Amino acid sequence: VLQTEEEAQEVARTLHGVDMRPRDERGDGRPCREEDRFWARPFEEVPEDLLRALGLEPSTPKAPQGLPDEHCIVVRGFPVSWGAPQVRCTFMAFGGVDSLRFVREGPDSRVCLVQLKETEKMGKVAEQLNDTWVGDGDIIEECRLSCVHNLGAAERQRLAELAAAR
Repeated sequence: VLQTEEEAQEVARTLHGVDMRPRDERGDGRPCREEDRFWARPFEEVPEDLLRALGLEPSTPKAPQGLPDEHCIVVRGFPVSWGAPQVRCTFMAFGGVDSLRFVREGPDSRVCLVQLKETEKMGKVAEQLNDTWVGDGDIIEECRLSCVHNLGAAERQRLAELAAAR
């Protein structure tokens, strides 16, 4: 369980450069090429000149609007090239994904609703991954994720009942 921002940054540093080739290709003795590596950087470690070139500034995550009211992490900021494998890979260091689904948010945008295997970690994971750069820029398109923890109606009610029982 990651408890601090420093731990999340350490996870990003650990994932950065990991060999993403299939198991059979990793064992063939050939060295890993740069385009076969996973790239993950905490947002604050992305060079300022790259941010300026991309026209980016640190952002405040948007609250979920018009989305299903369910307990999940709402993920934004990923490119159209991303599918379920890229999202699952991003969350593997946090215990893995139980379920995910993509939802249209507008004519040209979509969000991913992610539920982790360990649901009690979702708030902390969303906080730790928010404004983090992921991807290798070649095989996995590089992007900065925006993550928001959405409790959902059922989880809010469960927490209220727990609080009332105390």
